Amino acid sequence: EKKYKNLTLFGSFNGWNRQELPMKDEDEDGEFEIEVPLEPGVYQYKFFGDGEEIVDPLNPEKVPNGFGDFNSIRSIEDSESDKIFLHVNNYKEENSKIDYSFIVESSKSIFDKNDVTALLNNSEIEKDNLTITKNEIAVSLEAEKLKGENYLRVAVSKNGKISNMQTVILFDGKPADNKNFTWYDGIIYSLMIDRFKDGDKNINNPVQHDSLLEKANYMGGDLQGIIDKLNDGYFDKLGINALWISPVYDNPNEAFREYPAPHRYYSGYHGYWPISPYNVEEKFGSMDKLKELISIAHKQNIKVLLDFVSNHVHEQHPYFKEHRDWFGDLELPDGRLNLRFWDEFRLTTWFEPYLPSFDYLASTDALEAMTDNAVWWLKETGADGFRHDAVKHVPNEFWRLLTQKLKKEVEAFRDVPVYQIGETFGSYDLISSYVNNGQLSSQFNFNLYDVAIPTFTNSSSSFSGLNKEMQKTFSIYGGLHLMGNIMDSHDKNRFMAFADGDLDVSEW
Repeated sequence: EKKYKNLTLFGSFNGWNRQELPMKDEDEDGEFEIEVPLEPGVYQYKFFGDGEEIVDPLNPEKVPNGFGDFNSIRSIEDSESDKIFLHVNNYKEENSKIDYSFIVESSKSIFDKNDVTALLNNSEIEKDNLTITKNEIAVSLEAEKLKGENYLRVAVSKNGKISNMQTVILFDGKPADNKNFTWYDGIIYSLMIDRFKDGDKNINNPVQHDSLLEKANYMGGDLQGIIDKLNDGYFDKLGINALWISPVYDNPNEAFREYPAPHRYYSGYHGYWPISPYNVEEKFGSMDKLKELISIAHKQNIKVLLDFVSNHVHEQHPYFKEHRDWFGDLELPDGRLNLRFWDEFRLTTWFEPYLPSFDYLASTDALEAMTDNAVWWLKETGADGFRHDAVKHVPNEFWRLLTQKLKKEVEAFRDVPVYQIGETFGSYDLISSYVNNGQLSSQFNFNLYDVAIPTFTNSSSSFSGLNKEMQKTFSIYGGLHLMGNIMDSHDKNRFMAFADGDLDVSEW
């Protein structure tokens, strides 16, 4: 049995930071210990010792981590007794009144009107407007008092136990739909332009390189392909009301090799290597074609999110060529290359030697230029918001300034708020720290995703773990939130690859 000199604990509860939680072997007997307070939920974790990751040998519960290994699983139980959960049921119009129905899920509690709090906007609804039938609550309101936009909120409290607060957004008394769109009801379809549909073969121009695999090259997908599917009614049939398209920036016409093994070559088919602040990738189309796409989508009541890259540019980008002082150094003072230090140098680390990372805390000019550039893209194209790449590698100062500019220069002239959803892998605390009125609208809920995927792909997984994680999500973000609850991400193996059997669950 191998003996370790040092061990740390890391997992989903600390953003997979290997350095943050050192374990102690106080009597030097080879047994390391650490105590970490955790809320009820399901957590994945491993140990890190002497340069290697270690699955807990004393815990048989584990799940594949998608990299050929496993993560250990620890479930923290919560008391199930007297839990109360409130569900939205339905609504019906009758004469001059509208009744809204809610279902109470509770293991033991018997409740009455006095246990129910119902609010219309910020005013309490009188108890006479409530009807309790077994576990169903009906709220009856006069239709004439529900003109315009209103918020109906309902919660139950019994014997010290409080349910979630259910919120229903109403337009003229009816729950919001695509005609009265709010981002709370957004169903977002993610697509990578190059891999979606080839609509214009005349602009196909893959990168020429002997070591570039076909799958890592441009495949021909373009903006016209998306327009074709919009016109076909494809997205309407799917039932989505928002599109998130991969970055449209101009990317280099060459292949570049990844720094870590196995040192494969890639093209910029994905769009995340910008070489221009304003130009659209010619293999995808033109700025006019992008505007046409967004205009057609809007006519079908579909919003469009652009993918904005604020953390870095490609070395061919004019900002790097002309303003080297806007970027951090690739080489650290100790001689190491500042590459992929996701936690140790979170705000300055480079993803690749050819992808210089902005150092916004050291350059106000960079901060102003890139936030102005984001505003320009929304003004120029009419897009409805952003998916933001690598949020945790960009300081809060950037997001505050950007949101301030968007509210003043874009949102003030639109009926629907600009939506900003970020990509951050880390703990609930880290992810939620960027979501507030002065920064982002939302982030992808990767912590829920990490529990959902094995639940739906592994027949031995229980739904109880997913339920606990959902309850944790509600407790942190609230019942009505804008977080992106996802079953798929281009940063991970695709869910449908597991569902179709193309990938084994062990490859998750």
